[in-house]
Amino acid sequence: MSIKVMSLVWEGFPASGSEMLAMLALADWCNDEGGSLHPSMKAVAEKIRVSEKQARRIIHGFEEAGYLKVVGHANGGAPGTTKQYQLNVAKLKGLADGAAARKTAPVGVTPPVGVT
Repeated sequence: MSIKVMSLVWEGFPASGSEMLAMLALADWCNDEGGSLHPSMKAVAEKIRVSEKQARRIIHGFEEAGYLKVVGHANGGAPGTTKQYQLNVAKLKGLADGAAARKTAPVGVTPPVGVT
């Protein structure tokens, strides 16, 4: 059974705004294991409608927070040699599971009178 990375982001990723858009873009580009991910900063910037500098800041933030790992071409470079990334699907799954647990109604609690 494959895990839909995009769903994990929608369900549990804690950021909003440009960070959420960037994570959704990465999830859209990657495979179900979080790999096969090698967007250029220009592509990220264009997809989420920010400057390349802002896209770079967001992606580096994801690396520092452990959402994203560089797995190839660590220095980037010419076209065709952009960095290759791996999304931390386990971390995203943990966030989604935690969000789902917080949304679950308590068991064995009687609602107040008049509540339907």
